[in-house]
Formats: sequence, structure tokens, C-alpha cells
Amino acid sequence: MDAAMAKVNEFVLAAASRTEKRDAIGAEAVRALERAIDAGEGRASAWLWLGRCRKVLREDPRPCWEKAVETEPGNAEALLERGRSTLEDYQGLRGDMEVYRVSYRDHLIYRTPNAESASEAALRLRGEADLEAARRGGISGHQAAYLEALSSFGRGDYAKAE
Repeated sequence: MDAAMAKVNEFVLAAASRTEKRDAIGAEAVRALERAIDAGEGRASAWLWLGRCRKVLREDPRPCWEKAVETEPGNAEALLERGRSTLEDYQGLRGDMEVYRVSYRDHLIYRTPNAESASEAALRLRGEADLEAARRGGISGHQAAYLEALSSFGRGDYAKAE
């Protein structure tokens, strides 16, 4: 796993510096993590980092989040990533909120979105459950704030979602 994490670190640096070799380095990191998992080092952290690398490479990370949670059900970071993915899917279905700025009063007015469908509500509730489990596992502060805002939007608490 150490060799795989060295490749992940190299990829994180390449992604942060926006080097043109980023995708090639990322593919190396993915292969290294897959080898570690195949060698029996399939701890939740390996699946978690595999998902993160795939996300940066614009690949679907969701199967990795599922495997990470399956491997270690109480892993707060894995629950946070799965919850983030679920709530981002939810937000994509719901669309952006229409906001109007009333300049003479200097405040915002929100258009009420369409009613939440049953499938949208189920998606939101799944994401909220992961967020709550991640919180119980120790995730807090900025890590949870983004997901809280997406969840608040779904519940119609628009001021909290802002």
C-alpha cells in the first residue's frame, strides 16, 4: 500500500500544479491502488483513494465509495464521500435555485422550486443518512458544511442552504 500511496501523493501534487502530465500520473496512481487492492490490501482507505483519484480523472468514483463503506462500514471519510456523491447527484436532479436580488432592500428572494419527487427525496435521505453517520464518525466543520447546505436546500431551508 505504501507504493500505491506514493503514486497517489505524486498525483495529488500533479493535480494541484495542473501539470499536463496529470492524467498520466493519475492513471499510474489508479493502477497502483488497483494492484494493492488485488494483493489483498483492500482496506477502506485504498478504495477511498481509488475513488478520489477516479473523481479527479473524471471517472465514476461511486463504486469505490460503496466498496470502501462495505469494507469498513463506520469509516467516516468513506461515508462522507458517498454522501457527497449522493447529494451532488440530488442537486443535479433538482437544479440550481433561482435567486433574485432586491437592490432597494439589499436582500435575496428565492423562487420556490418544484416539489421534490419521491425518487429525489429518497436520494436526499440516503445522502443525509451518510452525512449523519460520517458526523458520528468524527467528520465536522468544513467537511460537512457543503453537504449540510445541499441537504438544507432539499428540505426547503433555503437560508441555511445559502
